[in-house]
Formats: sequence, structure tokens, C-alpha cells
Amino acid sequence: MNSLMDTDEIYPMKSDGNIRIDPNPAPVIEKWTEMEKAKDAGLVKHIGVSNFKVQLLNDLCAAAKIKPEVNQIEMHPYHQQNGMVDFCQKKGIHLTAWSPLMRIGSGGQFDPLNDIVMKKIADKYNKTVPQIMIRWGIQRSPNISAIPKSMSPVRIKENFQVFDFQLDQSDMAEIAKLDKHQTLSDISDVMNIPVFD
Repeated sequence: MNSLMDTDEIYPMKSDGNIRIDPNPAPVIEKWTEMEKAKDAGLVKHIGVSNFKVQLLNDLCAAAKIKPEVNQIEMHPYHQQNGMVDFCQKKGIHLTAWSPLMRIGSGGQFDPLNDIVMKKIADKYNKTVPQIMIRWGIQRSPNISAIPKSMSPVRIKENFQVFDFQLDQSDMAEIAKLDKHQTLSDISDVMNIPVFD
């Protein structure tokens, strides 16, 4: 039995505080083949991956019978992942930004609410900074969707109010300059392996 299945913990921990990881995980293609079987059997309609980098996704596409339909990744104005966007567009793979608003307002390393560029663009369109971030994400490419998280009914409604305007090219160019090429959700320290390298 898989060592991660022998416990009721969500993330089984070692005594040093790191997540316990199977030292001999099955190759990705073996796991993917099982997902293909589920799709072939009609148990699922769509199959995809999460947090795959270009090389791993390319390797999977080369070996898979059914290519991934989606790759869910961290993507926002400060971590734009342009190479991944281009690769997935060429391969016909949809991208879903699972963190289009980062951890907005949490006082993190980058704070879009206090970013002069983001505030200026939001004022120009009479929108909020989060609305500008969502609009930027879905406007970049037809193969991108965004799934912002919120528990607030007001914010959930606000997050949908991004289809009544488009950012002009100068605004898109200004936001493109904000890219720091840095993930805000790197779990390498917790897992004790370089997850996003």
C-alpha cells in the first residue's frame, strides 16, 4: 500500500516537520495512463494536470495517448508564465490560473492593491484592482481561464463583473512589465524538494 494512504493525515508529516513523500513514486506516464483509462471508460469527461512545467508537460504529451486538456498553474501579473502560455496555446492545452488574485491584501511580497500601475489602470476603467487582474488573465489568450477564490458573496459577484470592458494594449503592456517570474506558492520548503524547478 502507498505510504501516503496509511494515515488519516491530509499531509503526512515526518518528525522534522517536512511532508512525507513516497521516495519511489510511480512515473507520471503510469499515473496518466490510469487517467486515460478512466476517460476511455466514460468515468470522466476531461483529464488534466496541475503545476506541470513546460518540459514535464512536453514529455507527457509525447508519451500520452490522450493529451492533457488543462494545466492548472499559479498565474497572475507578477508570475505571468509566458513560456507556458505560448507552449499550451501551440499544443491546444487550456490553462487555468488557480491564483489570479494571489493572496491579495495579505501583506505579501507583492501587493497589487498598493501597486501604482494596477491602481492607475483600475481607476481608468472604474474597476477594482482584482477585477483588472482577472480581466488581464482572461484577455491574454483564448486558452486561459481564471478561478479566483473568495468566500464573500460581494467579491464573488465582483469577480464576475469583468466581461463588460477590455484592457487596451497599452495597459496590457504596462501589466506585462510587472512580471517578477516568481511563484508565491512555492512549497519546496515544506516538501523538502525543489517542486517548481
